Amino acid sequence: MALTVIDMADWQTVQQAADKRAQGVIIKATQGNWFVNKKCNSQWETAKKAGKLLGLYHYAEGKDAIEEANFFIKNISNYVHQAILFLDWEQGENKSYGNGKWIKQFVDRVHELTGVWCVLYTGSEGAGQAAPYVKSTCALWLAGYPYKDYPSFTPPAQSIFDSLYNTHGMNLVGWQYSSTEIDHSVFYLTADQWKKYANPTGKTVTKPVVKPAAKPTPKYNLIVDGSFGPATTLALQQMYGTKPVDGIISHPYSKIVQVIQGRLGIAQDGSLGPATIKAMQRKLGTRPVDGVISHPSNMVKVMQRKVNSGVKPF
Repeated sequence: MALTVIDMADWQTVQQAADKRAQGVIIKATQGNWFVNKKCNSQWETAKKAGKLLGLYHYAEGKDAIEEANFFIKNISNYVHQAILFLDWEQGENKSYGNGKWIKQFVDRVHELTGVWCVLYTGSEGAGQAAPYVKSTCALWLAGYPYKDYPSFTPPAQSIFDSLYNTHGMNLVGWQYSSTEIDHSVFYLTADQWKKYANPTGKTVTKPVVKPAAKPTPKYNLIVDGSFGPATTLALQQMYGTKPVDGIISHPYSKIVQVIQGRLGIAQDGSLGPATIKAMQRKLGTRPVDGVISHPSNMVKVMQRKVNSGVKPF
């Protein structure tokens, strides 16, 4: 049996947590040691009311691993044992990307606090970093998009996965194969197995209430004017950790554009053309979806607001 699963962060709507196509919903809870998803409670309650299996994830910024693990569990303490816990390990804003020992420190601390082993969300490269340290304890949810536009909730054939991706010996439990409209995945688990990952000891749980966190201090202060200028480009380069950090989208190839394309699951040619702009517009839910950055642009305004809140737009 396989499960259809969607995942979401604060830029998704609360209503999307009840998507009838999905049996499970994974929600971003925290990032680094400072960010808490303000919609987490509402997304959780909406998904739970709709009868979904639940998951929560922490986005690693690669600071102090123990501090980030403590921050994650502090903010989801009353959700523990009701949801699978995930560690989101990707390059983006992660200062320790490449260091598998960081992953082990984080998951060991979460296990110490909760008795639960995190499932690792990452790509083939990240799985290679993690496997020497955690393949005996942590399962793998691998991100890999074989098609640039794949709206179907029927996953591609397993043979396609096997031909493109490498789990490095980790226990594969899920595959995120598309980000069209909203990220969607297939999990190779039954509902009972999902619940076992969430609550391996069968402890009694209480009603979930996420503890409030202090409002994060914005990292950026862009003027929300809908203009894709040097300040916005510079902030994106800093946020995603790309080089050079010069506020310029180079032509015909730009590293920041290539990274955004990879996160959108489309061809990574580094060119900010109509196909890429349409994918950005769809991801951010803005209109029109016409492949054109207008002056001003609704898409850019949404992007600027997310950057100002310290959240990656894509």
